[in-house]
Amino acid sequence: MTERGWRTEGAAIPRVMAILGACVALGSVSPAAAVHLRGQIVRTGYPGSGTGQLNGDIYRLGRYAPVLVELTNDDGDQFEGTITVHQTDGDGDEVVASQEVAVRGLRRFHLYVPGGPLKEGSFVRGMGYDGPAPFLVRVFDRQDRLARLYDDKGDPVKELMPPRQVLLAPTGALMILDISQRPVNQLDRLTKLQNLQDHAVMRCSPKDLPDSVAGLEMADVIIWDGANPTALDTLQNEAILEWVRRGGRLIIGVSKNWNALTTSPFGPLLPGRLSGTQGTSDETILKPLLPDREGAVTARTARRTRSLTYCPLTRVSLAADAVAVLPPSRTEDHQIWIARRNCGRGEVTLVTAELQELLGLRPDDDDRLMRTTLLRMNIVPESDDTNRWGMRPIHDLFSDVAARTAFQQTSGLYFAFAFAFVIGYIVIVTGGTWGWLRRHRAVRHAWVASALVAAAASGVSLGAVQLVRAFGQGVHEMTVVDGRAGSFEATATSYLGLKTASHTLLDLCVPRKWLDPGDSIEVRGSLRPMVAEARPADGSTFSAPARYEAVAQLGELRSVPLRATLKQFEATWRGEIPGRLVASLRRRAEPARDELDSSSWVDNQLATDLENCYVFTRASDLSAVRVYVIPKLAAGEKVSWSAITRFMEERDKAKKQSLGGRLRSRVENATEGDAEPAWSPPLLQHLMAQCLFAVSSVDPRTKEEADRQQNVLAANVGRHVPALLLLTFYRDAPLTNLLVDGRELSRSQGEELEMWSCLDGNTALFVGFSEQPSPLRLCRRKPGGDVDDWKPLKPSQSVVMYRFTVPVQ
Repeated sequence: MTERGWRTEGAAIPRVMAILGACVALGSVSPAAAVHLRGQIVRTGYPGSGTGQLNGDIYRLGRYAPVLVELTNDDGDQFEGTITVHQTDGDGDEVVASQEVAVRGLRRFHLYVPGGPLKEGSFVRGMGYDGPAPFLVRVFDRQDRLARLYDDKGDPVKELMPPRQVLLAPTGALMILDISQRPVNQLDRLTKLQNLQDHAVMRCSPKDLPDSVAGLEMADVIIWDGANPTALDTLQNEAILEWVRRGGRLIIGVSKNWNALTTSPFGPLLPGRLSGTQGTSDETILKPLLPDREGAVTARTARRTRSLTYCPLTRVSLAADAVAVLPPSRTEDHQIWIARRNCGRGEVTLVTAELQELLGLRPDDDDRLMRTTLLRMNIVPESDDTNRWGMRPIHDLFSDVAARTAFQQTSGLYFAFAFAFVIGYIVIVTGGTWGWLRRHRAVRHAWVASALVAAAASGVSLGAVQLVRAFGQGVHEMTVVDGRAGSFEATATSYLGLKTASHTLLDLCVPRKWLDPGDSIEVRGSLRPMVAEARPADGSTFSAPARYEAVAQLGELRSVPLRATLKQFEATWRGEIPGRLVASLRRRAEPARDELDSSSWVDNQLATDLENCYVFTRASDLSAVRVYVIPKLAAGEKVSWSAITRFMEERDKAKKQSLGGRLRSRVENATEGDAEPAWSPPLLQHLMAQCLFAVSSVDPRTKEEADRQQNVLAANVGRHVPALLLLTFYRDAPLTNLLVDGRELSRSQGEELEMWSCLDGNTALFVGFSEQPSPLRLCRRKPGGDVDDWKPLKPSQSVVMYRFTVPVQ
């Protein structure tokens, strides 16, 4: 080959290599890099306004918040990557929610992340705070690098921020979500009312509803006027249904879409059977909807040019377990405008006309139908300046509940061992070692001996600490199980504390059936970290926070860091329990203080012993709630009402006899003609007063009242028993009247535990406590494990509160 040939070939080589290098470079570029991707956060939580008329995106502390993200791919190529949103849990660890996305054109995605607490120096705009908003969304490509992202103006951005101010809902606020196609305007009046309980009114169009029940759990009430299930997809309908069964209150207004509603999955849950629509302007039929002021009625109805379209519903068409709310009359042929029916832990309220039209019959300033009848909101007494600025003592009821899962005995062992070790070390070093060296005339070796003793003590301390960790590891649970008498179906809220013997990472879930954790993944319970406000800790966090993932759709927390210290969780579960409660409650034929007949009975078929049992019944005229006490109900035991009342009467007589002189003087002063009053079961207010005294040491009763009233709450019960009873009836009127001497109750969590609204003239409530494990289990596996790798963790300490609604005949 000639020299020229060599030179020519050599000159071609660089050009060839350059071409090949360019091809490789082009081939190595991700297709996503060529994509022009625009993004925005449509909403964080739900847009609305709360107490104080602040507007913005509202989220709830500790509950899953839906973050709706919109991505637009302006190029023809498909973008593939991941979107993430971060929050902080009560320990300072970072919870991440992520979703893989493939975008061509415009698409919307929901992310579900537990709303975290506010950190010092990092504020939320609104509700008394002002600063940068949380819930920043990041977009990553397939190489796990931040994607080239632009806003609607074409400017490059690294992350997406909420478009509006983000509001943290007040603790204990009633969260109302309006998903009507035409928003119910009358809800806006609630924010203008004075002394109304804390609340938030949020809006969401039906097409933007979450596709998972996790996105709805921050709402207490959903209002769906003109309900049309065909406007939603299957996942959205299933999410609403599951939300109701887990404790949500669904208010449905219906008229023209009655057939679509009846033939949908919502049909079997409706309080009554719908068969068509009618129109009327007859004031005789509309009378229950009209205000009491005759002038206002005439002026309002005179302005109506069209009749009200409604669905006929009478008592004959009501379901057996449904209740007519408006009107409450028992007349068979009267039109029922509002009916209510329990469904799982929740309830469905049916309004047999569209809410906008029905509420339009009343003056604009009359909000009683919406506020009192439908939402059942309370008027809060105006507090003085001392209370407003937090100078009065406040007892958080939920702290007594959370304390049962805080491994307090193990913490006591840690402290006791540390104290004993320090004392023992001082005695050995100063007394034993020094004395031994003096006897052997080897004081000159004191430093060496002390070092050897210190090394041995260090080894002993490490072994002892590991022993205490191994002894204290496991799960503590506090669970509230709700069901209906005679049914195996139940819904539970569980508060769980988890400790491990060493630092580790675990995947966690609460399956529907813990004996087969891999089955029915789509109906697992919700699991989320317990918020900081509900914990009995001092608010401290880890100095080196870790990151773990929340997969709300699967009910999983993945790669949760456990550092041989406590981590607490909250779970919502629905499934079958291994037993049931069977009861027959009958009213006496004649009016009497003791509303229930002696032939009534309760049968415990739950396969677990129950203690501190109560039966709550409301009088047929809805005037008062009576309490019956069953001290213990063993598994398989059946107790009659005559035995229950006999036990309570004998205990009441024993109390009066033990009081001795105080009551004897009162009896001697009575006239001979006066007869001893007939015994009657105590009132709910008496039990609430005793519970308040048990948790706060403040007795709202006078000494004379305490002596006269029956002892309903057993002596020496754990603080969790009165706390849970107070949470069950937290919004009941008798409880609010008991708060005296400047003492206030609060609840940082536990709104879903209220059951007072289920007590009506036809329904009673049974409550019992057990220390055996509940029907649900926290399951764990190693990160990245298979679906068959889940293993249940048996609680080492359990407190379970069973609550069953019982029909009264």
